[in-house]
Amino acid sequence: MYIGVDGCKAGWLAVDFYKQQFQVASLFSELTENLSTTESKVLVDIPIGLPSSNEGFNKDRDCDLKSRSLLQRRKSSVFPVPVREALGAGIYEKASLINKKILGKGLSKQSYAIMDKIKQVDDFIINQIRFESSKNPQIVVFESHPEIAFWGLNGGVEMHFAKRTTEGQKERIYLLDSIERGALSFFNEVLKRTNRSHVAADDIIDAICLSITCNLLHKKREKAATVNGLKQEDALGVIMDIHYVKM
Repeated sequence: MYIGVDGCKAGWLAVDFYKQQFQVASLFSELTENLSTTESKVLVDIPIGLPSSNEGFNKDRDCDLKSRSLLQRRKSSVFPVPVREALGAGIYEKASLINKKILGKGLSKQSYAIMDKIKQVDDFIINQIRFESSKNPQIVVFESHPEIAFWGLNGGVEMHFAKRTTEGQKERIYLLDSIERGALSFFNEVLKRTNRSHVAADDIIDAICLSITCNLLHKKREKAATVNGLKQEDALGVIMDIHYVKM
């Protein structure tokens, strides 16, 4: 099973891709609700691996800096990543102060808005390390970013229109449908049966994009790539990089 996961107002939206078909789109509030014991590869739009106060890791992630350099019009979509110590702060002012003390700069409101999701993913990854889940490797979670994923699927050319515009949504879903026939009809199906107050149209498109990318990463390994290219680990040994497929 190849799963693309994107954050949304209701929590998370997961699109399952299996045997060259879109299987289901699921809404859930906690990340672990969707991680079953069946063999799954998961591509999620959330940072994996974080800077911290540990010496040598108190800096911006290389993959974020390089992603912004690849995306000219869309570079603001790559939010600054908070330090691990800020995840449990509880309020924005405290989180921003912790971030400034360690990284030398405050935390953006956009980054703080997804702090709970960042913590869910970070907790999941840390638990994998702590309990040596590599001995039972049914579920593997990697980081991606929709705009980088689209950039790769589009041959190294970023999307022209913003994803929340009608033009941007058409541009993206038509590209996905040209790569995996059925993406457009699946998008329309999910759009009809979900509430816009729970999941936005661009969230659905992003989750579909990540599911397609996840499938291609494992089926066409010669096209698999990461933004950083060089191995960069955080203080816990978690690899920090953004995965995509270069078409």
